[in-house]
Amino acid sequence: MNRALATSTGILLILTTALMVLYEWGAAHLVGGVLPLVAGVVILLLTIQVPNGRKIFVAVGLVLTLALAMHLPDWQMVVKNGLMKAAFICAFFCALVTLRSAAQGSPSIQKAGYFLAEQPPGAPLSRAEFWWPALRLGAQLRGDCASGRIGGGECQNRTQHRD
Repeated sequence: MNRALATSTGILLILTTALMVLYEWGAAHLVGGVLPLVAGVVILLLTIQVPNGRKIFVAVGLVLTLALAMHLPDWQMVVKNGLMKAAFICAFFCALVTLRSAAQGSPSIQKAGYFLAEQPPGAPLSRAEFWWPALRLGAQLRGDCASGRIGGGECQNRTQHRD
């Protein structure tokens, strides 16, 4: 594989992740227009690098896009929404790979991963059987209190003025 192609793909993957973070954290008006374009370029660069058998999926996507353009007047919005979802998936997997790379260097995390992977399906995890329902119930009660469903609105007033 060409080193320049791999480098530019990596840079665009990082850019896609950064733009998606900005988009999700309130800068949608700034990056919403460029994010689908970057996602499209990433798809193009990744398509160049995969074996021919995998390129059929991109070809099917292009054929469906052409069919959409012929039958739907606002097809550009549908394609933009699809590219935004592709950008999100790209950013999600980039974040997972980053977490995996960081965790691989820790022997304790590897040991915990092996422990969890070796558990038979449906096996109890000792104290987790008690803590999970307790945590879930606590989260539910906190949500009900904050929304005013319990406590006659007193909890809601306390949670809104908390700093």
